[in-house]
Amino acid sequence: MFQAAHSTLLRYPHAAYQDGPLAASLPTPIPSTRVVWIIFDELSQTVAFGNRPQDLHLPNLDRLRAESFFASSAESPANLTELSMPALILGDMVVDASPLGTNDLRLKTRLRTDPFVWSSAPNVFDTARELGLNTALVGWDHPYGRILNRSLTKCYWMAGWLLSGVEERLDAQGLAAAMWDRAVLQVAALPLIGHLPGIFPGIHQREEKIRVFSRQSARAIEIVADPAIGLELIHLQIPHPPAIYNRSRGMTTAKGRIGYLDNVALVDRTLGVLRDAIEQAGLWDRTALLVSADHGWRTSLWRGTPEWTADEEVASRQDTSGVPFLLKLPHRR
Repeated sequence: MFQAAHSTLLRYPHAAYQDGPLAASLPTPIPSTRVVWIIFDELSQTVAFGNRPQDLHLPNLDRLRAESFFASSAESPANLTELSMPALILGDMVVDASPLGTNDLRLKTRLRTDPFVWSSAPNVFDTARELGLNTALVGWDHPYGRILNRSLTKCYWMAGWLLSGVEERLDAQGLAAAMWDRAVLQVAALPLIGHLPGIFPGIHQREEKIRVFSRQSARAIEIVADPAIGLELIHLQIPHPPAIYNRSRGMTTAKGRIGYLDNVALVDRTLGVLRDAIEQAGLWDRTALLVSADHGWRTSLWRGTPEWTADEEVASRQDTSGVPFLLKLPHRR
């Protein structure tokens, strides 16, 4: 608890947690072609397409696959979001990343071997703006509003919230509520606590993730339906564990024996919601839609945790490190 207070209150000033000013909206005509780039965090090609469990139904992904260029052997730049998202946005393989306080990363890439600050490097959004396009991002984990703000017309991001409790919450808390959160998380982090009967330490994190995902989804729907945006990146925190969806009941929940496969079903439902928003805005035919992931399902990381299920054990018997890659081109079926 003292470490959390030191990190959040003493080490960094309040201004370090503020997003930077966004780029001015370009007064350009509505683009005839726009790009919607969706990254589902930890979505596995094997589970979604290659060796899908028989009871996992993904109609929206299947529909998009039938209309798209589809790669069956795509690989991610890295198996960590900290490396793969900067790599995708910069267009260069990131080999090392270390935090610079609360608002940036120091990177090394395959082409730039000397360390540099992520926010100082040209990126895909800069290129889009040079072409006269407005840009937008909805994301999580990385502080995009502090790193890429100069390159974005709109930006909505949510911080990662891990078991240590040091990370930023979705909404500001009073002192008493914050101290209670820290105490609960300290207990949840005790070794083997999740194996005791009647105790499920992950429910606190699941509840917060549902709140974050709900807000993310609302912002994503807003962005994909905006005709003035020429390039938009939607980086969603599903199907990354913990699970927050019960596919048999078709609802988000923090309770029950649910797992990664349920979150993949939530990916499919979310893709359908975003597609509906694009279609209802009359933008589907002129949208290039790219759907992929920052890395595959890291079963070695999650196997053995209290949330690991029998369904996950069966689904993980094949390599799950690959990522899907679907590209639907404008005016193409």
